[in-house]
Amino acid sequence: MGKTKKSNLSKIFSIFILIFIVASIILLITNKETTKSIITKYSYNDNVLASENPPAGLSVSKTPQFIIFGFDDNSYSGLEGSNGTGGMNWALDLFNSKTNPKGSNNNLTYDGEKIKASFYVCTRYIATWMSESPVYVKKIWRAAYETGHEIGLHSHNHKHGDKFNTSQWEYEIQKTIDNLTKPFDPKEKISNPDNKKGIGIPRETLISWRTPHLEFNNNTFVALKNENIFYDCSMEEGWQEDQDGTNYLWPYTLDNASPGNEILVTWNAKAPIGSHPGIWEIPVYTLIIPPDDKCMEYGAEPGLRKKLHDLRPFFDEIDGKIVGFDYNLWVIFKMTKAEVLASLKYTLDLRLKGNRAPFTFGAHTDYYSSKYYSDKGSKNDEILANTKERQEAFEEFIDYALSKPEVRIVSGQQFLNWMRNPVPLNDNMKTANN
Repeated sequence: MGKTKKSNLSKIFSIFILIFIVASIILLITNKETTKSIITKYSYNDNVLASENPPAGLSVSKTPQFIIFGFDDNSYSGLEGSNGTGGMNWALDLFNSKTNPKGSNNNLTYDGEKIKASFYVCTRYIATWMSESPVYVKKIWRAAYETGHEIGLHSHNHKHGDKFNTSQWEYEIQKTIDNLTKPFDPKEKISNPDNKKGIGIPRETLISWRTPHLEFNNNTFVALKNENIFYDCSMEEGWQEDQDGTNYLWPYTLDNASPGNEILVTWNAKAPIGSHPGIWEIPVYTLIIPPDDKCMEYGAEPGLRKKLHDLRPFFDEIDGKIVGFDYNLWVIFKMTKAEVLASLKYTLDLRLKGNRAPFTFGAHTDYYSSKYYSDKGSKNDEILANTKERQEAFEEFIDYALSKPEVRIVSGQQFLNWMRNPVPLNDNMKTANN
């Protein structure tokens, strides 16, 4: 009788273990599909016009407010032994510790999932010993990929390319792909980097591109299609006079070129771009600096627009628009933590009051590293805010954004998956407008 009971208990235990293993596999597969959001096949048949309206006829109230952070370069790992802190390791710790609002737990709108970012990498940092061993950089890039963040392309050499021909762009794109797809070796020696080793990223996951310095030309997009890259995030939108932060154009394909770029062409600020069917554009949208009557509400001193105009006369005090990159905020306009945070919050709130076009923000993990030169007293202290203050501005904005139930912080890949197959927020979800 004792043996029979033992046998039955053993069978029950075995069944329990089997159920646990199957459930774990299902969970792993589901997580992989929803967090990495990889698009593996694309025929360039999408043709989406630039529009102020959310896709597929969705009402604004049913549309998620997506935020896409795209970090460029990513040369400072911040790992122990690299002679620096912060940087990309700070970014991963931050993003891996936060989750999107739970909504109705619909994974098709990324409800309750870990927030994600896109890291557009420049592969000279894993091919050449620069600030630190390339092995540290490989390790942190690999960690980003393994935790579900997007790895995108930002060239190999980071050159000014507005005069490049197609072959030059193809070289930069392919060289970047080659370095990223080389096998990853977790045991690679810090002191003896191996150029035969890379990040081990599958080629089919590399679908995105940001042009260095935002200096593209028509040949850039010919090369992108030739190299099977199908979304770009280098063009600017929002400079049109009739756009005020509440009615920016939603991302579109380049079948009919780029409305935002056409404005900049008339200013002699950008090269003209023709039709490039099927290539998606997730633009760099302009930020809006708070006007005087909103400054105090968002924690900045009134007169911010005048201050920026006095520093850089090309800044327009009336519309308050500025390129949506941290370089422009910290370096060009030498803004403080409070001023940057106010501008990010105010711009997001304009989106939420308007058509909920995605909020994109270009950044550099290097600016959030202890290695960044401004903290060392060089180059005339180009940035006023120190590393801690820059990090805090980013961290506090993310907390502010995640307090809004409509917000979903996602990678460019995740957003594009949703954009191609839009799903409304669930009817049961309470929003700020309910």
